Amino acid sequence: MSEKLLRVEELAEMLNLKPSSIYQLVFKRKIPCIKISRRAVRFELNQILKWLESKAQQPGAEPVPVPKPVRRSTRRKRSGRVTEESIRSMIENIKKEVLSHE
Repeated sequence: MSEKLLRVEELAEMLNLKPSSIYQLVFKRKIPCIKISRRAVRFELNQILKWLESKAQQPGAEPVPVPKPVRRSTRRKRSGRVTEESIRSMIENIKKEVLSHE
């Protein structure tokens, strides 16, 4: 394990999720993680990328609906569904972001 471990906040930012959503995934054992202590959780980037790819390749998996924005109408409109293509795009963006920080 020579790569840097990601904190909850870093992973949440990369995946465009709230930290509380990441903690829920950890609690439900739905995301690969390393528990350092009772309160400290870290993530290996390679494991997260594999996990995302496995989510995109699940046979018969329904696209997940994206909630509609509640506040302003000036927000960017979303297609309403998370597709395999959008997950692959997210993975590529994360890889580019990580490589640019090295």
